[in-house]
Amino acid sequence: MSCIELRNRHIRFRKHNLNRRIGIELACISRGYCRRTSTLLSLLAIVSSCALILMDATPLATEMSYVLFTMASLMIFWVVVAAWSSVIFIRCVRRHSLKQNVIPIFLLLASIFVACNFFSYMRGCNYLGGVLRFAATRSYYDRQIAQLPANGKPRLLVFSWGGMIWASRGVVYDESDEIALPIGQQSAAWKANPNRDELSCGNWGVHRLWAHYYLVDFLC
Repeated sequence: MSCIELRNRHIRFRKHNLNRRIGIELACISRGYCRRTSTLLSLLAIVSSCALILMDATPLATEMSYVLFTMASLMIFWVVVAAWSSVIFIRCVRRHSLKQNVIPIFLLLASIFVACNFFSYMRGCNYLGGVLRFAATRSYYDRQIAQLPANGKPRLLVFSWGGMIWASRGVVYDESDEIALPIGQQSAAWKANPNRDELSCGNWGVHRLWAHYYLVDFLC
């Protein structure tokens, strides 16, 4: 073998090693990109959900402008998350890096779940926000209940948080717990209670809290 052939073979060998090293480095960079981007999107999704719950624990939750803005913003956010997570998922599949980073799979599944159950997701965050608001101000409601006359009858009191014309929200204290019964099955004494207020429209959605307290949506 001549010196020229040996030199050419050596050059080809060096080029092969160089291309292999570049390929390995690019694969590592791709895996790092998938991991960092997926982690960032996951954190943003968690932070946005927690922020929604906290905002729903404030008086803003019953404002029409807040509700419309929040729905539009969350729709756009989750569309972006779904599109971005799909791109990351495809890149990770092509780079064979899913075994090292399973976050894109869960992120894509989470975005699909939220897209298919968007209003249930909104209602769940809204409920948790209501529970948080009630827990933070429980002492106020207890003081108001303590001021009701003790006449031997189950006490009932409505605390309205406000809302739109056709729907509002609040807390109801009902010692008889009849509010949890299907609408129309409450007793005549319960219906005659003067403290029914928003309940007098005869249409509501109820979620039990604790100690005779209920989180109620007044659908009037």
